[in-house]
Amino acid sequence: MYPENTLEQLDDTQWEVRNRKGDLLACITFHPESGNYYVSEGWDLESEFFGSRIEAFHYAMTGAEL
Repeated sequence: MYPENTLEQLDDTQWEVRNRKGDLLACITFHPESGNYYVSEGWDLESEFFGSRIEAFHYAMTGAEL
C-alpha cells in the first residue's frame, strides 16, 4: 500500500482514494444486489469489478490486483 494514499468512506456503499495532494485516484462502489465491488478511476462509468472487498480495496489503493 502507498502510505500517501488515503481512503475516505462517503457512505455505506462508496469510498474515494486520494493521494496526499488531494487528487482523486479511484472510486469504489459496492452494489448490494450483486455483492460486487466496482473500482473506477474517478467517478466514470468504466470500472473493474471484484467479488471481494479485499481485492477491490487493494486494487483501488495500489493499482495492482492480488
